[in-house]
Amino acid sequence: MSQLFWALVGDRNIDSAESMIVHGWATNTCEGVTYEIWPSRPQEHVDDVVTLTVILDDEVAVEIGRFGSYEAAQAAAQACFDQHRIE
Repeated sequence: MSQLFWALVGDRNIDSAESMIVHGWATNTCEGVTYEIWPSRPQEHVDDVVTLTVILDDEVAVEIGRFGSYEAAQAAAQACFDQHRIE
């Protein structure tokens, strides 16, 4: 089983009059496919902290779900990767 390796990434949030840097995590699994975890916007409930998405060729392909922690989202990404990996 291959382990995903995560890198801290940043992006500029310009949802309001003031812009700020937002931090998330990303991992590349193969050419053109990336899992990204970002703070949820908007946050739908108290346990909705981060959103996990699959990016294909720099476009959001699938929103996997919203999670209560980065660790939970990383575990979900690993499970999804393991399930869909072609050997």
